[in-house]
Amino acid sequence: MSDHPVLVPTQAGPLGAIVTEPEMAAVAACLIVPGVGGHRTGVNQLWTRTAWALAENGVVVFRMDWPGFAESSLAMPGQAKRKRAIAEGVAWFRARTAELPLLVVGACAGVGAAASMAARDREPAGVCAIEPYLGPLPRRSRLRLRGIRPVGGRPARRQPLDPRTVEDLSRAAGRAPIHVLVGERDRSRQDVVDIAQRLGATVEIVPSVALHGHATTAVQAITIERVARWGREILAEVAGR
Repeated sequence: MSDHPVLVPTQAGPLGAIVTEPEMAAVAACLIVPGVGGHRTGVNQLWTRTAWALAENGVVVFRMDWPGFAESSLAMPGQAKRKRAIAEGVAWFRARTAELPLLVVGACAGVGAAASMAARDREPAGVCAIEPYLGPLPRRSRLRLRGIRPVGGRPARRQPLDPRTVEDLSRAAGRAPIHVLVGERDRSRQDVVDIAQRLGATVEIVPSVALHGHATTAVQAITIERVARWGREILAEVAGR
């Protein structure tokens, strides 16, 4: 496989991303959307290794830096501009992979944007939602998500569900199967399971761990293995149609 760094022009500013191409002819495309402030590589190259695992099965992968951060730092933050930048980046990628079905992977607060992209795609094949964050997106200056303990303070309060995120997931569920991956120790687990059941999504609960933040190498390995397995299952379904 090979990795190609790109800067995609958008109305909100340039979006930094990596396109991972398989050695074989591509059979599907994949979009990876990290959480707020996330990088295209991920902690300990989590998303790089996930992309490589998918590429081994013939998937060409587009993974981006979150708008406003890293190589996407010039893409202006803000809910509307953020979504526009992601949508334009995905449009750039899909213009080059139009003939391929699309797999979508979203993590934490990136799940809403990922689901939105799947809902509007011409051929969505499946959505993998990793420990979805279902509350309102924090401001750039306050990246304190539910379940994260501020230094010297108490755990952040549970946020009310963001109807926009739930709506994005609902629209995506009408277009493609959704698979939810959540840790048994994730604080959001029960909310996530409740929403997933309402949407008819499949739920995989990883015992004895919290996936949020991917804080250990063991959790990172679990995520890579589970996403790669999900990808193989989706590819098998697509091939059998």
